[in-house]
Amino acid sequence: MAEITFHVKDLHCEKCVEKICQALENLGGMEEINFDLRENLIKIEGETDPVTIQQIIQDAGYTPILIQ
Repeated sequence: MAEITFHVKDLHCEKCVEKICQALENLGGMEEINFDLRENLIKIEGETDPVTIQQIIQDAGYTPILIQ
């Protein structure tokens, strides 16, 4: 299982977390999503395409940067 991490500088609060979770809810292949509001990180475990995740988060109004 792969772990994909994004830094999202405009991730501020639980409302942001809720909006991103709703945007990602229909994407298959994700096992777990963890948010770190202090560090502005989203960590996703599973087998899914990072580019697709990045686009979905952008479409939700945020600025994700993939961390390798």
